[in-house]
Amino acid sequence: MSKDSIFVDEDDIFEISVSYYIEDGELIVEDDNKFKKDKDSVKALKMTLSYPDLGTTRALAGAGINIVSGDVSYTQLKEAQILRMIVLAKSWSEKSECNDESISKLKSKIVDVILEKISDEIGMQAIL
Repeated sequence: MSKDSIFVDEDDIFEISVSYYIEDGELIVEDDNKFKKDKDSVKALKMTLSYPDLGTTRALAGAGINIVSGDVSYTQLKEAQILRMIVLAKSWSEKSECNDESISKLKSKIVDVILEKISDEIGMQAIL
């Protein structure tokens, strides 16, 4: 993030990468015990995201996701993380456009790793 401004701008981005491959019709992602990083068929989904700003927080609040209430289910938290990913996503290494429709078609195994990597980078920003 920009250290010389209080505003988030187009240069305030971060990148994540998720390694995966498909073996016998099964998606194997990097956090799976079966994952072998030295396989020839390993690919990477790379995603560029912006750091959250007040607009991100407002978008999540406008979606009716209230995490601060204290009585939050796992499903509500995950939904907030998914929405945050969609709002922050700017581009990716896939051929299709990086948008809500394309992101929504990702398999949940790879989404779980993406969400974890986003949280590793920005914690719960824009959610709490």
